[in-house]
Amino acid sequence: ITAIDFADNMLGQARQKFTNQPTVTFQCADAEFFLQERRESLDLVTSNATMHWFDNLENTTGLIADSLTDNGALICSIFGPETMREMQIGLSAIHDKEVVMPSSFFPSHQELQKIFSGLFTDTEIKELQLVRRYANLIDLLRNISKTGTAGWHPGQNLLSRHHLKELENWFIKTYFPICNYF
Repeated sequence: ITAIDFADNMLGQARQKFTNQPTVTFQCADAEFFLQERRESLDLVTSNATMHWFDNLENTTGLIADSLTDNGALICSIFGPETMREMQIGLSAIHDKEVVMPSSFFPSHQELQKIFSGLFTDTEIKELQLVRRYANLIDLLRNISKTGTAGWHPGQNLLSRHHLKELENWFIKTYFPICNYF
């Protein structure tokens, strides 16, 4: 088993979980470059919440398909364009302008179907919408930070202290308008 991640601290956490597993090796690498350079066949490729960040999802998925053995499989989870939609709407509201989140560019179900069905003979894509609730905005932002889903916002200072308070008030007003706090 080869475990790869481009974040060395994430690999460090994984190494701690598999200290007594000599068949697991760890490599700090960008998956897209790793797959371009890899020449051996793979039985299984798994990816959790990563492939939506690829610069060229179609090309890299093609590299995966080409590297799989005859009975090989790709199993992955990919965030879609609705990821953090509420955050995008809230930021747009408090800044009084359209704010575009990186997740807006994540592939849709239809785009994934087109990519995967063109590369694999047996394709199953399930779309799930998961809703998580947080006690407050800071808890939400901490979770986003831990999962690496925040994305990059070049030249945008979207969350000053003042904006944090405004955004939290917007969430309360928008999603909990009838709550009474004691």
